[in-house]
Amino acid sequence: MVAHRELKWICVWGNNDGAKAQIVLEQKNNSDFDISAETFKGLELEGKKLFLVHFPELAMHAALTGNYNTVFYGHDHQAKVEKLDNGTLLANPGELSGMATGKPSFGIWDSEQNEMELIYLKDFKVSA
Repeated sequence: MVAHRELKWICVWGNNDGAKAQIVLEQKNNSDFDISAETFKGLELEGKKLFLVHFPELAMHAALTGNYNTVFYGHDHQAKVEKLDNGTLLANPGELSGMATGKPSFGIWDSEQNEMELIYLKDFKVSA
């Protein structure tokens, strides 16, 4: 399981999470795996206020409030990073699999600078 890699995982639900009960049961005793009961989560990490949500419309609303330094979202699988006029970083790391867009990507967030670098796996190939 991915949560056993000595990393802290903070997760929110999306719209295609069919095995929710199984995921929760498998990770219930794993202190490195924090999953929200809701489809969003506000938290403070590295001195920054973050908002995690699956849906871009909710992400934009949260970002426009100016209450968060960074808002992360997913859903449309389109890798995108933008800094809003109010200083909030609005970021979608894209999709690691590349199945929907053909452009596998992920993001690395720099908490000190409040910036996210998008990493594209250009030579990514799925072998049978």
